[in-house]
Amino acid sequence: MRLATTAKKQAPEHRAHARKELGIDISLEGDHNFFTGLAKNISAGGVFVATHEPHKIGAQVRLSLTLPERERPIVTTGQVCWIRPHNEANDAPTGVGIKFSELAPDDEAAILEFIEHRPPIFFE
Repeated sequence: MRLATTAKKQAPEHRAHARKELGIDISLEGDHNFFTGLAKNISAGGVFVATHEPHKIGAQVRLSLTLPERERPIVTTGQVCWIRPHNEANDAPTGVGIKFSELAPDDEAAILEFIEHRPPIFFE
């Protein structure tokens, strides 16, 4: 008898930077608009922001977020690299992937420390 498995095989991720899940408020400022969203994951290379506000690929944004247990916010610029539109077929959040353009060395160090030492917030 053959048993069916329910576990999904996932392809290995090929990312340049390690990511860590989080859920903190983030503000984005474009050429003519100010947006807020929820930073869902972060790496030294960028951040995914869950938001329903429209953004265009290639748009430059100024962003501000404060990592847990850090007083000073990270204020930097980034570029919208990809967009995840609303899709009723799955529960993935609508939002944008932003690649950091200018990240101060101490901010990058703070992100790397956060990624290395923060315990997971979701359990499988």
